[in-house]
Amino acid sequence: MITQEKRESMKKKIISMILASVMVFTTLCGCGSGQGQNTESGETTEVASEAASGQASSDEQIVLSVSVMANEEEKKIFENAINRFETSHPNCKVDASYTSGSTWGEYCDKLLIQIGSGQAPDVIHVAIEGTQMLVKNNVLLPLDDLIAADPEGKAMMDDFVDSTTDVFTIDGNLYELPTDCNDAVVHVNTKMFQEAGIEIPYDGWTWEEFRSIAKQLTTGEGDSKVYGFGTSLSPAWLAGWFMSNGSDYINDDWTDSNLSDPKAMETVEFLNSLVNEDKSMPVPETTTDATSLFAAGRVAMIATGIWPFPSYKANGFEDVDVVPMPTNSEDAKVGFGVGGVGIYSKSEHPQEAYELMKELTSVETGKEKCASGTCVPVRYSLSEDEGYLSQCPNAKLFFESLEGGKALPSPMNYSDLERITNSMFSAVFSGASSVQDAVTNADTELKQSFADLK
Repeated sequence: MITQEKRESMKKKIISMILASVMVFTTLCGCGSGQGQNTESGETTEVASEAASGQASSDEQIVLSVSVMANEEEKKIFENAINRFETSHPNCKVDASYTSGSTWGEYCDKLLIQIGSGQAPDVIHVAIEGTQMLVKNNVLLPLDDLIAADPEGKAMMDDFVDSTTDVFTIDGNLYELPTDCNDAVVHVNTKMFQEAGIEIPYDGWTWEEFRSIAKQLTTGEGDSKVYGFGTSLSPAWLAGWFMSNGSDYINDDWTDSNLSDPKAMETVEFLNSLVNEDKSMPVPETTTDATSLFAAGRVAMIATGIWPFPSYKANGFEDVDVVPMPTNSEDAKVGFGVGGVGIYSKSEHPQEAYELMKELTSVETGKEKCASGTCVPVRYSLSEDEGYLSQCPNAKLFFESLEGGKALPSPMNYSDLERITNSMFSAVFSGASSVQDAVTNADTELKQSFADLK
């Protein structure tokens, strides 16, 4: 039987072999669309500067490849942006490859295989879950010189919400421009609140106030039971609770475990109290679809981003609004995830790829994304966009919470983080382990995972 540890070890070896093949392949003949330029800091600047100084001649047909993770709705938005780019750049043709139904980890593994086989895309769409891995393996090109040489660059950067570009800045270099974002707030069933005579906490609330209300909203027994709160089991769904207590699973630079922080243990204890003391939250599983439970009236509250609202509307669920995450610390932060686009470090056409990136992250593209209801604006100029604000009465909260927010933990060993923390919560919620033992064991295991990266 292959253990999880062996599986992870095998995966790391496979990635190492793929990356080794990338180096060999690019040394011999260039990789995919690239010429095999060295991506060390000194020479990367030279590539970007050369690109910024001039584009290809107008009669030269340039084919740019782009890799995108998108569902059908998102695919249409990307295709519209690509059509606008091809219209304004008649010497360019875009060959887009779309992936759906995968995790970001699976998507990044696919990218590494593409690169290793010489089929690297010029423009890469990837969320923060994959950014660190791609940057550390020299897959992405720093964008700073291209932006500095662009007359529109400063205005563009000033319009992006700072927190959404900060997360793509690694070792002082910016590697992606943000395309979309989601931050965690609490979705409440307004009808349940009204029927229970509970005032909706639009102005904020504490953990204890949340706990009390969750108990009040828990009714019934057995199959007809309605829980006060529900969640799915994953780092993304639960990280917001750590952040609302001024803590996190891992340290700020994503290089070590932070589970030894007393506030982290306090967070696990609080969530366990909802499950095993108050019985106001069902035991979450990795397969739990919390948004469906919420829309079906089986739970009164969930904590997630704006993305479920199109589904709510499609299913006629209108008794919903959003309120801030409850807090337990003056250092509380709101967790967010963000997607972006970057340029392959060995692209033959970095300037044209940059122009394509600008269209993929433009105001017009952003307006389409706002209208889709699947993400929060990443530009200040779109904070009052009608399509975004129409998603629910208090939709403005999503953008307001994004300012000064904290990126969801997305280290290179994200798969380990997910496995370890999910096991920790499962052990606690099932009663198989005490909170202290489960958190201590998870901390030890997570520290070892980070040590293995060095």
